Amino acid sequence: ILEKGGTAVDAGVAAGLASNVIQVDMCNFGGVAPTLLRLAGSSQVWSMSGVGYWGRKVTHEKFRARYGDDMPLGAAVGVVPAAPDVWITALQRFGTMSFKDVAAPAIHYAEESFPLDFRTATALEILGRGFSKWESSRRIYHPQGRAPKLGERVVQKDLANLLKTLANAEQGVTRENALENVRRAFYEGDIAERIVRFNEEQGGWLAKEDLAEFRCDVEVAPHYTYHGYSVHT
Repeated sequence: ILEKGGTAVDAGVAAGLASNVIQVDMCNFGGVAPTLLRLAGSSQVWSMSGVGYWGRKVTHEKFRARYGDDMPLGAAVGVVPAAPDVWITALQRFGTMSFKDVAAPAIHYAEESFPLDFRTATALEILGRGFSKWESSRRIYHPQGRAPKLGERVVQKDLANLLKTLANAEQGVTRENALENVRRAFYEGDIAERIVRFNEEQGGWLAKEDLAEFRCDVEVAPHYTYHGYSVHT
């Protein structure tokens, strides 16, 4: 990305998107992406919250009536996906390149696959003890009916197609408007409806309005000085 004339922000978004593919056990595209960002030549550090909230349908009383003090694995504890909004907002406010360009490496790794290192293979084995209850997850991350081994490859064509759909939605009279249409393609319309439908079928609480109205907070990061170090959070 840097060699193509992009900035560190563009490269950071590209790296984040790529990590959503090759380290899916650590940072999922449908998950969170809390971000700190500082532009070159500036002392201002920005915080992008990057964490979604629970659906409007749930209350503490409803949740505890169903699950007590348990936090079960699955849709019931799912929150609005925040990572896509962070990547798009970072490009809108601080970047220079298009979503299509910065998503290209992630699309490549999702579609063409990549060989697993020991850490990721081990993580998919451990996480499989939980996600194996969902056939759609087994099909992708345990494609041979077992955890993939060191050196084997993981193909994520559905994720590649999702990123392609978002890239194709990047149309508008201005760069900012085009990126906003990328955002709408995820948080409104067919993609959002599929997310909400699956969430509801699995016992979750998300509504279409929760996705459509979601925006990550972008604000000056809290700052502290500790033993001569400048700390932002």
